[in-house]
Amino acid sequence: MFGNLVSLIELMNSRILRELAALYDFKVKELLSWVKCLNFIRNLCAHNSNILDVKLKTAPVKRESWNEFLYIIRKGDSERPTNRFAIVLLIVIEFVRKINDSYRWNNIRSNLYAIRNSSDKNVQLLGFKDNNTSLNPDKIIDYLEK
Repeated sequence: MFGNLVSLIELMNSRILRELAALYDFKVKELLSWVKCLNFIRNLCAHNSNILDVKLKTAPVKRESWNEFLYIIRKGDSERPTNRFAIVLLIVIEFVRKINDSYRWNNIRSNLYAIRNSSDKNVQLLGFKDNNTSLNPDKIIDYLEK
């Protein structure tokens, strides 16, 4: 069903697509990229796959403001943000805060704190920069709600 919705969004003419993206305060490229990413993650979850270990082959569009939270992969002179779970979580937060601004983040917050209390390596494997600055659930949610 969600996959059908993604297909419908892709088939919309550009004017309607711009209007839809504007409803969420997204750019058209962000909306398309993010619904495709969420569809992929939804399919993984529906088939009992482990999304914590996922590596996205097609990286979704990333907002510059997310750099504060994302682990950056450096190879030689090039840098790129992670393609792991953290970017998916940031996309979910962006959608949820637009759809339901009174959503209580308690479950997500408590799970992120549990992850945060593990090692820096585990935090980075999920795609977050580190325990203290980037994987602070309150900071992530508050920052993205601006």
